[in-house]
Amino acid sequence: MLYAISAKRYALFTIDKNSKIEIKETDKDEDYSLHGLGHLLNPFGKKEGHWQKEIWIDMLELEHGLITEQEFLDKYRNFYAISQFTISTTRLMNRFKRLNKKKSYNDSIKPFNFMLIGFSNDKNIKPIAPFSSDPQSMPHGEFIDYKTGRLMNGQHYFKNLADELSDYRDHPEAKLEGTVGLLQRRHITVDKIMYIGKEADKIEDNLSGLDNVNYNVYDNPEQIKGFFLKKWKEVKSSGISRRQFYDRKKQIKAGKIPKLSGKVLRKILHYF
Repeated sequence: MLYAISAKRYALFTIDKNSKIEIKETDKDEDYSLHGLGHLLNPFGKKEGHWQKEIWIDMLELEHGLITEQEFLDKYRNFYAISQFTISTTRLMNRFKRLNKKKSYNDSIKPFNFMLIGFSNDKNIKPIAPFSSDPQSMPHGEFIDYKTGRLMNGQHYFKNLADELSDYRDHPEAKLEGTVGLLQRRHITVDKIMYIGKEADKIEDNLSGLDNVNYNVYDNPEQIKGFFLKKWKEVKSSGISRRQFYDRKKQIKAGKIPKLSGKVLRKILHYF
């Protein structure tokens, strides 16, 4: 049998006469999707292997009425949604300066070390912390707010795993009409064209909401091009640097769409 939340979120399973649900699993393949769960660290700690399988079985038991919604939520309410990320940019590294102060080189946090990211209940707070072999301890100690660099603490800032899994189960299938049963493909009507730089190597940054650096979305690409085709003296009040201006001007004249950081793009749009 198939249980599908959306095109990439599904499980293949069997259910016997005693209402026992089983999902096949081998060393090379699994009959369940990791899409949307793979970024989370194992919340169970001591359990090795494919812990996501346990979550799928619990979701299937909930769907078939073998456990209640409250039982499902109670099981995961005391766990937190935590991810792992590499300290791969200067901006990330700078957030750990305060923790590195007065530490020896061997004891300090270094570039390309792993760090932990907590999913936050507060859109203005982005918790990060040094990597730990016990990620679930992160909400119980001191963490850094990525946006401000402040040291903070408080479990209430962290989204628990029950809420994260509830959102996972409610994920809509945007490509199809309807919510239950055999769904039909949506018809698409194009109402505008946007140029998008996906920046696949920054996908984890975007997923975690940590940074908007290097995104390229232009509602009006001709307006952006027009900005860089002006003379420098006309646009220097925008706040972007002379070098940034001429580098991108050169790209435009070569017929390329320039890559802009979020900060530069905001300055350009504010100029208009």
